[in-house]
Amino acid sequence: MDDIKYIRRMHDVEGCSICEIMRRSGYHYETVKKYLDMEDFNDPPKPPKELPSLLDPLKPVIDKWLEDDLKAPRKQRHTAKRVYDRLREEHPGQLEVKLRTVQYYVSMKRKELCCQFSK
Repeated sequence: MDDIKYIRRMHDVEGCSICEIMRRSGYHYETVKKYLDMEDFNDPPKPPKELPSLLDPLKPVIDKWLEDDLKAPRKQRHTAKRVYDRLREEHPGQLEVKLRTVQYYVSMKRKELCCQFSK
């Protein structure tokens, strides 16, 4: 960044030509030209990659349990830990995630279900 400021200062303040800036800084013509033409030096943010979750194959099972829990008394509903333990018991080969991932999904799904049924 300091070199870019130096190049722009030589051009704007000192009035040096591109060839003179090339000679002083040691940069190629196209690099000097690029730095002089640039208005914004911030790189545009890259969009986040959408990666499939390892929990995707088990989400329908979890959704079914949570929907059934809505009909059950409050004290008998699944906690996120209980969902994780039950997945380990019933689907040991498919469960490739840790407890925290299940907790996050259960929390998100409960909020979703709560909003659906309150409308």
